Amino acid sequence: MPFDLKFSEEQEVFRRTCREFCEKHVLPKSREMFKSRMLIPEVHSELVKQGLLSLLIPTSYGGQGADFVSFTIAIEEFGRADLSVNGSFALGYHNTCALTLYRFGNDKLREEVMPRIVKDGWMVDIHSTEPGCGTDFTAITTKAEKRNGKYVINGEKQCVSLIPEIMTYGGGFMVTTKTAPELGGRGMTVFFVPYNARGITTTRFEGMGVDIGGAKYENVEVPEHYIVGRENGGYTVTNESFIFSRIPVTMCMVTAAIRCLEIGMDYVKKREAFGRPIGAFEGIQFELADDLTHLEAARLLTYRAAWMADKYLKGEVKIDDLAYTVAEAKLFASKYAIEAIHHTLEWCGALGLTSEFDLQMAYRGARMMTVAEGTMNAMRIIIALQALGREYVPWRWGPPKK
Repeated sequence: MPFDLKFSEEQEVFRRTCREFCEKHVLPKSREMFKSRMLIPEVHSELVKQGLLSLLIPTSYGGQGADFVSFTIAIEEFGRADLSVNGSFALGYHNTCALTLYRFGNDKLREEVMPRIVKDGWMVDIHSTEPGCGTDFTAITTKAEKRNGKYVINGEKQCVSLIPEIMTYGGGFMVTTKTAPELGGRGMTVFFVPYNARGITTTRFEGMGVDIGGAKYENVEVPEHYIVGRENGGYTVTNESFIFSRIPVTMCMVTAAIRCLEIGMDYVKKREAFGRPIGAFEGIQFELADDLTHLEAARLLTYRAAWMADKYLKGEVKIDDLAYTVAEAKLFASKYAIEAIHHTLEWCGALGLTSEFDLQMAYRGARMMTVAEGTMNAMRIIIALQALGREYVPWRWGPPKK
């Protein structure tokens, strides 16, 4: 489909508003978010006031009702100010999960959760990855059994996100389960589980960069109306949620890399070696030229994916077409955003690896984004299968018959 995107005047005004907001409230707190590995309270409260935690929630529920391109603009501007990537990732991931909850949640669930997101700053995410599965999200072993009119959930999730935010500010997790294990992927059901439900134990993994952790669900009871979508319809919910979330994840990488290039260019103009600014050496110039070109392409691919998401939400394209476009953007950005940040670290030498520069923060955060919501090889599979046809799927059914 031809890509026809021109930012409207309203979107340009929104961009300027977001940039001013981020320069005032986010930029001064970026290093603090890196140290705490979460969206800190001072920034979270301002996001609630500005309605940035409810960007994709319709106005009928008090949200902003923004289109996906405008939402992606917000992530780009937030990411410029937050080289820790913790805040930009949390903002993007929460908003797309909130969209999924709205699209598939029943009226009763929406009425319980959406106003709390808008007014109280509740946050949501999806818990899919387990100790034994990641990319193949249909291989989960977490189970949900119906007992006395409720569902009882038992299982363990790991390498999941937003645990500190949700446990601090409230909200819940969309938990993928098997309600009919004998049906495989067709027996999946997604449940909304409030953060304070009895039987949840959460942990945070030690590390630097974007926070991840784990959650155990031991006899966690939820009412039937907490089903997101329909019983045994969880594959569709999970798949769409991942596809949507890949767009802000990709923009987090791209905008962090662009900002790192700006920092790097400023440095190579001033740092001298052998009597000249190091920016005068062709080795750096060639890397810079490649990086600028790659990142502009990655940025445009990401906005094309956001534009396609708007088309999908209007019913104008199919989910597979959206998945393909998003996978192209994430694959390309995963390679070249990391490469660009690596170059800036090299230009700045030993200082680039210290806390004197924010480049090392960006590298850690962006590197996590290459794995989040689908690895590079997972994106390659999506692209190749769309090009060759589903009969060439490399698992379960074996090689194509001649």
